[in-house]
Amino acid sequence: MCSASRRSSWPNNGRQDEHPRTAGGVCSADRPLKRQLVTFIAVSAIAALMNFASRAAFSLVLPYALAIMAAFVVGLSTAFVLNRRFVFVDGHGHAAGQLLRFTLVNLAGLALTLAVSLLLVHVVLPAAGWRWHAEEVAHAIGIAAPILMSFFGHKYFSFRKNAAAS
Repeated sequence: MCSASRRSSWPNNGRQDEHPRTAGGVCSADRPLKRQLVTFIAVSAIAALMNFASRAAFSLVLPYALAIMAAFVVGLSTAFVLNRRFVFVDGHGHAAGQLLRFTLVNLAGLALTLAVSLLLVHVVLPAAGWRWHAEEVAHAIGIAAPILMSFFGHKYFSFRKNAAAS
């Protein structure tokens, strides 16, 4: 049984209630990997949109690379809350420990996002003659680059089951 499942005192007409941290009453350990990955991608898309939109706003006052890094913080915050609530619902440990591990995984993702974005905007797209919204296109591709690395990093590190001591 998922560690998050338990009877609650919420009004429920005598039914066993779903713990608020479970998605549809199903722990992530009980979900097929494919379904969990699809949920992760959906949640990540929301966080990526927050990242992308905030990068555009930050670019009004910051150089491109710094705007990417500032937008990373917006996307990271969004992603942590949504992943903890909807994707990795049975992860053990305190939120602070999970956030630290989540941040470490995402710093690796940031390095890949930044490298891909800068390579595309300064080398690949100009060589291809691409000028139309080059920074936006490069950043969108850069955001997508670490999806699988991030999923497995969060599944087996950020929200790992044996992290109760953190």
